[in-house]
Amino acid sequence: MKLISKGRLGAILAMSVMLLVAAQPAFAATTKFGAKVAPGFDPSNAYPGTYCDHEIDGGSDTYACTWILNQAFNGGTATAPKNGTINKIKIINGKAGSFKVVIAHKSGSQFKVVARSAKVSYTTDPCSPDCSVHTYNITPLAVKTGEYVGIQAAKTSTLRCDSNGTRTALFTPPMAPGGSYTTPTEYSGCFLLVQAIYAN
Repeated sequence: MKLISKGRLGAILAMSVMLLVAAQPAFAATTKFGAKVAPGFDPSNAYPGTYCDHEIDGGSDTYACTWILNQAFNGGTATAPKNGTINKIKIINGKAGSFKVVIAHKSGSQFKVVARSAKVSYTTDPCSPDCSVHTYNITPLAVKTGEYVGIQAAKTSTLRCDSNGTRTALFTPPMAPGGSYTTPTEYSGCFLLVQAIYAN
């Protein structure tokens, strides 16, 4: 029987390991949609928090609203790219607050909420010198291709209010899951700084 030298055996073992590693599938990139949140951005003109009533008619009442991301900040993706489940969110915020995450379906110019998480509480970011991106676990929510992410809250600092437009659709009273399609009460020029993350 012909013996294999130690050097040759080592080379064969090293090659085997390399082939095994090469055969392993690469880790898939995390799928996400909503705002493209990144360090260096801040909740412009919304650090203390902004009431939805202020965005609707300039008032200061504290009633709750559904806020649906209609246009995505910083080149993000406004709608879900595939069917799946989201179980985390990333946000940029100022003062502490809380909200429930919602998934909404759009038909024409109307929306309806199809899923809603339990309450998510977020802590104050001093934004000194810069704001950070914060990640929170949420109740897993099923999402389908083309659906939108949003929140339900009376007041939030997860906004960037630096212009006008139809960046966020506002609904009051808040929409409940399973309800009918509803026309937005108003649109806000504030970007919603919320990004939904798929479970891998």
